[in-house]
Amino acid sequence: MPCNQKLSLSDDIFYDIIGHEEAKELLKACLLAEKPVHVLLAGPPALAKTLFLWDIERATGEKAVWLVGSATSKAGLWGLVAERQPQILLIDELDKMNAADTAALLSMMGGGRLVRAKKGTDLNLSHPLWVVAGTNRLTGLSPELLSRFAVRKIETYNRSDFLTVVKGVLVRREGTDPELADEIARRLDGRTQDVRDAVRVARLAPQLGMEKAVRLLLGT
Repeated sequence: MPCNQKLSLSDDIFYDIIGHEEAKELLKACLLAEKPVHVLLAGPPALAKTLFLWDIERATGEKAVWLVGSATSKAGLWGLVAERQPQILLIDELDKMNAADTAALLSMMGGGRLVRAKKGTDLNLSHPLWVVAGTNRLTGLSPELLSRFAVRKIETYNRSDFLTVVKGVLVRREGTDPELADEIARRLDGRTQDVRDAVRVARLAPQLGMEKAVRLLLGT
């Protein structure tokens, strides 16, 4: 895929995300920019940050590579980008990325170059890359890294929006029966703000039953 190929995004790319209209507008503008503009979504463990990354991955397909900061591949970020050459890099848990991968990320974000001098594995790659990342906390991230991002803080959902989003994700993404999705959303109301908890419950419910899945995953 040519690295300078302009993205095409549908107007409803973030259809399953309630609210956060300014974050949606910022992300769409940055992804459609002629040159890379990187975005960091920051906020407490919740559901919106991951949903944004999911939707971008869904909309852009093979143009995007998703990774978790705490668990990059054995070859690291250097090898991953050199091999896959994505147009978009989606990083969850950026605050947990190791030093070597952070150095690679700084190089790529700074000038679109990935340079490494290591015996037997020299690498000098020019590859413009858009980076969209999520983090639970800004503390601990270096000033150099933060300066490369447009930082957007994401707030947790209120009760009504949380119920709506959970039901939408379970039905549309997980294929959960609407009645079960509604029951899971109500059962988790007030106990979590993380949509991933709802996904885990939905996946375990056929084996354990909904009530037992909730108890084992969240306690009591």
